[in-house]
Amino acid sequence: MLSETRDEAATIELLRSVARCAQAGFQSERCGECTLRRTWRRPPLPLSPRETEIFVRIGAGEGPQRIASEFGLSVKTVECHREKIKHKLGLQDGEALRVAALRWREGYRLA
Repeated sequence: MLSETRDEAATIELLRSVARCAQAGFQSERCGECTLRRTWRRPPLPLSPRETEIFVRIGAGEGPQRIASEFGLSVKTVECHREKIKHKLGLQDGEALRVAALRWREGYRLA
């Protein structure tokens, strides 16, 4: 990440790394140990910690039943969290939620 405390040479090298990178977004299996990899952070989410945990699981392809069993919650509670997540992120349906979770895991910002 760029910061005011980095010197000019480090900033220029970071920008050159960005220009050379052919990846559309962060991909853990493809990115090497470059400056970008060491400074990369997932975009922030306007979710509670529990909602974020569930959002991550949705992005991993897990369904409500599996998420509920892993967290020791009822399926109804997981469904309520899914609805709150959709509302907070402005998503219309479950498919949009799944796609958003996948994209966020890949490092894209959610619009």
